Amino acid sequence: MRKKTRKWAALLLPGAGEKSFCTGEDLSAYDENGGCQTIMEHGFAGITERVRAKPIICAANGAAVAGGLEIAVSCDLIVAADHARFGLSEVKVELLATSGGLIRLPKLIPQKIAAEMCLTGKLISAQRAYEVGLVNLRGSGGPGNG
Repeated sequence: MRKKTRKWAALLLPGAGEKSFCTGEDLSAYDENGGCQTIMEHGFAGITERVRAKPIICAANGAAVAGGLEIAVSCDLIVAADHARFGLSEVKVELLATSGGLIRLPKLIPQKIAAEMCLTGKLISAQRAYEVGLVNLRGSGGPGNG
């Protein structure tokens, strides 16, 4: 008898509520020398360095900040709720976005806007992210809500 396997065309990666998609690394996980104690195989969240055969869709139903943005930009598509915000805020706490955000972001949006986000930690709205090409689709219902 042949075992049935469930096939999927894509992976939808949602946040856990309306406040944030992901706000990055738990800063309490850093040791006294500034070293991260939560290194994962395949990069941050297990996906930022992973080679995959199926597309991953980020469903940002809230803030995608710091490592959250690094996860989002490593996805194939980004769908955002109108209240979502995006940014690489590591600079505000004297850290670097080392999971690909500094490389991927300028490839996805205009270089000057990416530089401003990386150098200032400034967040942009879902509307602005859509206008500059970071977000593929946005709406008031939020990802997965019609």
